[in-house]
Amino acid sequence: MVRWLYTRVIRPSIFHGDLVWWFKAMQKTTKTQLGRIERMACLAIMGSMKSTPNAAMEILLNLTPLDLVIQAEARMVLYRLHILKQPADRMAEAGVISIWKNVTLFWKCGQTTLLQFTIIPKSSVSV
Repeated sequence: MVRWLYTRVIRPSIFHGDLVWWFKAMQKTTKTQLGRIERMACLAIMGSMKSTPNAAMEILLNLTPLDLVIQAEARMVLYRLHILKQPADRMAEAGVISIWKNVTLFWKCGQTTLLQFTIIPKSSVSV
């Protein structure tokens, strides 16, 4: 029940208007705050100990970190606006152009889909 509440109610309310404020989600302080929200949700869903690493809980629950999902959602909205040929308002134009540059760079890398993330936590990489 808690997982459903988090994925169907809380997360969509966080993503509301992400096309306008996605660049803020790339800042370290905002990433930390989003990580705290996700950590509280993961602890509530799993009922695990406070010392459980956040990355481990996200992997076990199959949850993508919020900052990556916000960027992906903004890309999808931008793509939808591009297909519908609807211009963005002037206030959001700078943010839209910077997202579009990121998407264009993503396409130039040879990727066929807009949203493809590989998440490898630093602690799990072995040399």
